[in-house]
Amino acid sequence: MSVACKIPENQDSGLRGPAKPRYTSQMAKKTLYVSISGHGYGHIGQMAPILNKLAMDHGRQLEFVIQCQAQERFLSNTFCFDFRHIPGSADVGMVMGNSMDVLPQQSHQAYRELFDHRDRELTLQAREIERHKADLVLSNVSYLTLAAAKRLSLPTIGLCSLNWADIYATYCSNFTGADAVHEQALQCYRSADHFLIPTPGMPMADLPNRRIIGPLSRLSNRYPNFKASLGLSGKQRLVMVSMGGIPHPLASKHWPAIEDVVWLDGSNATQARSDIIPLNRLNVPFVDVLGHCDLVICKPGYGLFAEATCNGIPLLYVKREGWPEQPYLISWLEASNLCDELSRKAFDGGDFQQPVENLLQRARTEKPTPVMPTGVGEACGYILEGLGLVGAGY
Repeated sequence: MSVACKIPENQDSGLRGPAKPRYTSQMAKKTLYVSISGHGYGHIGQMAPILNKLAMDHGRQLEFVIQCQAQERFLSNTFCFDFRHIPGSADVGMVMGNSMDVLPQQSHQAYRELFDHRDRELTLQAREIERHKADLVLSNVSYLTLAAAKRLSLPTIGLCSLNWADIYATYCSNFTGADAVHEQALQCYRSADHFLIPTPGMPMADLPNRRIIGPLSRLSNRYPNFKASLGLSGKQRLVMVSMGGIPHPLASKHWPAIEDVVWLDGSNATQARSDIIPLNRLNVPFVDVLGHCDLVICKPGYGLFAEATCNGIPLLYVKREGWPEQPYLISWLEASNLCDELSRKAFDGGDFQQPVENLLQRARTEKPTPVMPTGVGEACGYILEGLGLVGAGY
């Protein structure tokens, strides 16, 4: 596989992409099998800085297998190393009507089907892991993958700011058979050697193997002439609107026209307006685009909350009805970044000129201090220890 990700060298900590690798030994290669949920981009975003740093620092000692339903081209633009790709997902996630709204009945049906065929699915997943000769299995956050790896007596690490057992229970606990599904998922998560919870994350007090680590985020490369390359003046402000990787219609034709504000539209819709730029028109890594924004509007989700905060970008958030991870994300955001809430009604109708202007005005004098993504090195340490690469940690 060719590596599509092109990021400048000599950046610090491996968080901005790989510089020249440093190697600690000439040990035989270990295979890291990584299962990543395709439920939006947040799970991939959590894994990107970790895997890129491992590849940068220990690339000669590691081989990577990535199981994820995201397109290989997207993964190649995110992970800056060679890997074997297994298309498809090993988890259900939640069935969504759009990026904001969970469909409980359909989600329960999907979990029940997995539960009813769990032995078959475990066998298939175990065969896949065995076929790739994995030395350690890292899951974000399929419980099926963890159970299959334990069937093979392999070391396992779960890593996520949430787990599907808790999310499922929030929306589906009233359906027949939900208790059995929930308990099975919990047991699988408990079977992992460690379950790493990045800050901010859900408490997950019923996982005795939980380990709290710091935030996970990529850091942006800042390009001196970025706005000029878009035909913008230095005084114009960029406001990104993105609901993540699950399709969500945006009412961009109703967005307000604000003097010196240019919108970046994450839905990539084509508009006959000079002040709206589809995000996919920019041939620049997403996190680098984010780093040049003056404000971002999004739903509460780990990926954009952490990346905006770790790159010092103010944020307007639109709450998700009932999402149990949300209170922990918002609490951390309010303590760590310049932010405000935007109502769902105002967002859907494009009625948010005043909130945007207010937060941009505050940002002129209240510059948010970027938070360091310390969880990246911590997670790498757990993974290296599990692979038996002693003395190679952080």
